[in-house]
Amino acid sequence: LLLDCHNMAQRGPAAYAFAGAARPLICLANLGDETGEPRPDAGATTCPGHVLRAAGEIAADLFADMTLLEPDRLSPSPPPIVMLNWPFVGGAIIRHYGHSTGDGGRPPAIMVEVNRGLFVGDQEARTPIRPPNLARIAEIRQRLYRWATAVVKLLP
Repeated sequence: LLLDCHNMAQRGPAAYAFAGAARPLICLANLGDETGEPRPDAGATTCPGHVLRAAGEIAADLFADMTLLEPDRLSPSPPPIVMLNWPFVGGAIIRHYGHSTGDGGRPPAIMVEVNRGLFVGDQEARTPIRPPNLARIAEIRQRLYRWATAVVKLLP
């Protein structure tokens, strides 16, 4: 299993698609649609849809009790815990190195985006830089390790 891990802003930056939109705590991507299945315009996914959906359920369970460090001032309801292929569908790394079935020696691949609001707060381009919450990062790492261990067990 190839994991391509990143972090994302709590809200979509103005220069990105979905500007201002509240983002989930975790985004899992395989180049597919919102269910992890292939998009008609994009070809193959990098991980089977049923595996991505199960990975999303595992992540939702593991992160259900985590909250953003700063409440979202623009939305009264909490963000979704996990979204599949939103706001990102994946990129060059999983496209180049991953394959849905592990064909050709390339492993199944999932891009993982973690909301920075979990460990640094709601930062924007004009927000002063502040240090991350190291205890939160340790907790997120522990949960991601448990998640990855469970996801590997889903693969043939």
